[in-house]
Amino acid sequence: MKIIMSFLGTVLLSSSGALAFPAVGDRAEYSGTETISGHSVPFQKTIELTAFDESLNQFKYVETTVQAGQQTNVEETWVDADSLISSAEVEYLLSNCSGDGSVLEKVYVKAGEFDTCKLSNSSDEYGNIGNVPFGFVKLARAGWYMELGAFSSGK
Repeated sequence: MKIIMSFLGTVLLSSSGALAFPAVGDRAEYSGTETISGHSVPFQKTIELTAFDESLNQFKYVETTVQAGQQTNVEETWVDADSLISSAEVEYLLSNCSGDGSVLEKVYVKAGEFDTCKLSNSSDEYGNIGNVPFGFVKLARAGWYMELGAFSSGK
């Protein structure tokens, strides 16, 4: 979640959009690899929003990670709605993606084909932001990579 939040910090913009995320029921499933002690170890990660506290403007954020040779790790936390990328922010980013380490890029992953804005700070650290819940289609840094396998939008 830390890498997701750090990338979101560079993306938070404002605009109006046609989709409606974040929302309770948003879910994204990722598959990836992490290099541990020189070995590539596969993992699966699911991120979902399971509840909303209107009085606090917070979503219950659940992140489940299954890594080869490890026990399933489930982290649940309440996050401010404003800290999650919105469909409007993604739309704005896609409409204004150019320069300063960003470029429009069509990517193909298990979840489908997406027009994305690729944000990068170096050759081995980048995020492809697309019109999906949580915004991330691909995310990478040295020794770590994940891509979207499936997603569903909430209500």
